[in-house]
Parts: sequence; structure tokens; C-alpha cells
Amino acid sequence: MGEQNGKGHAADSSKRDIWKIIVIPCFLVLCIVVALLWRVVDWTGNELFYGFYIQFGLTLLAAFILTFLIGVRNYYGIWKWAVCFLFALLFVVSWACTYDLDRVIKDGWKSVSLAEEYQDYLSIFLWGLCPSVLGTLIGVIVRFFKRRA
Repeated sequence: MGEQNGKGHAADSSKRDIWKIIVIPCFLVLCIVVALLWRVVDWTGNELFYGFYIQFGLTLLAAFILTFLIGVRNYYGIWKWAVCFLFALLFVVSWACTYDLDRVIKDGWKSVSLAEEYQDYLSIFLWGLCPSVLGTLIGVIVRFFKRRA
């Protein structure tokens, strides 16, 4: 995987790999999820299709797969667990850029109650955090058993 530095770690190629495996896919998933809302949803019943199959499926599956790869390849060392929080924030942002933005466009800012929004965003954050932590945990376990074999 490249040249080794004095401590046995890959010299500089792993930093480039991190950009390929984290930043670009996260941005693409966010763009796809937000674009699909405004393209697919016609506000006559397709919201359920979008919400359950595309947003929950695509975003959470991408978070699981990418954090699994992070766990298997041991990117970021101990900080790989912090990436789980980034994916949870990605899920919250995708929610805010779709459903909440649509509600604000339709009803105006007066329809937004911050007290209710914080409770909703906490549950949405936890929905995004669970597959990320699970993906990282399974990736770490797979890496552990690969090293023992």
C-alpha cells in the first residue's frame, strides 16, 4: 500500500485514500439524496417512497458501507469512531435540506418551532448514528479476525 515510514505506517498514500473513501462519497450521497427529493417527489404521495426507500435506504446504507471500510482498513486510528458522528450529521443535513426546507418554502419560517425541531433532529441524528457505529464495529471485528488468521 505504498512506502512505509519509520513507524510502520503508510507514508502519504493513506491520506489520499481517506479523501477518496470519505469526503467524495459523503458529498455525492448528500447531493444525490437532496436532488432526488426535488426530482422524484411530486408531493402527491411519493414522499413516503422517497423517505423510506431512498433517504433511509441510500444514506444509511452508504454510511454503513463506508464506515465498515474505515473499520476494516483502520483509517484514522482511534478517531475512526468520530467519523460515525459525521455520518449522523450528514443524515441530519439531508433531512433538513429536504423535508424541512420544503416546509419552510410552503409555509414560511413561522411554521418552524425550534423546540420541536431539536427533538426531531436528535432522533434523526440517532438514526444516522446507529448504522455508522454498527459498520465501524463490524469492520473492526473483521479486521481483528483477519489479523489473527
